Amino acid sequence: MTNPKEFYENKWKKEIADVIKNNYDHYENKFIEMPKFSLIECYMQSINKPIHSIIEVGCGSGRVLAYFKKKYHINKAWGFDISATAINFAKNHHPDCNFSVLNIDHQKLPFHESSIDVVILCDIVEHVKNHKRLLSESIRISQNVIVKLPLEQNITTFLQTLLGVKTVFTKQHPHGHIHAFSEKEILAYIHTSFDNIAVEYKREDNCESKRKVVALVKKLFYKINLFSIFFPSEMGIFIKKDSRE
Repeated sequence: MTNPKEFYENKWKKEIADVIKNNYDHYENKFIEMPKFSLIECYMQSINKPIHSIIEVGCGSGRVLAYFKKKYHINKAWGFDISATAINFAKNHHPDCNFSVLNIDHQKLPFHESSIDVVILCDIVEHVKNHKRLLSESIRISQNVIVKLPLEQNITTFLQTLLGVKTVFTKQHPHGHIHAFSEKEILAYIHTSFDNIAVEYKREDNCESKRKVVALVKKLFYKINLFSIFFPSEMGIFIKKDSRE
């Protein structure tokens, strides 16, 4: 795999030039309708106290962080990404959030223990070489950690993850994924590595029945991918610290 920083700089330059172009509102609204927002929304709604601070690691263009900051009237929001191109774009489009370049494989999150209300890890765990460090740092600094990650849609990886075998991509994944996880593997790691936490998890179709029907129709008529119809493609994990800690 190419150097991660170089890969994501090139990826975001291409994303901005070829996908976002001059219509950022359309780009932002299109992604708000995706399952990732439904999964994160499920857990945000379950936090039964005011949210004053939020962080997203791997924030990209900043759209996820900005969306939830605005919706939940959150005072302080920080976004971190390895790509300076993405961070500069996020600063220009979401000036009410704080954005910084950070490589989580080598740098710690600059916050004290349990000082942040929510950390969002949306489509980032599979990209990071040291994913255990990412999860550990997120749990260290926050009261609630919301994770969204893909369940890779190919039959070989599915069979491996179904058997609980850790899978690593040996070729360059088009989106830069390094790891593929089974539910069993990542949940076992969280449960056995951290004390005084509660863990919930959902798949794409557990949040809203309407989204399930819409996703099924799209897959049937546009993707024509039978595998992705029968097996969910997104997984959400909610990690909550015990208030007695």
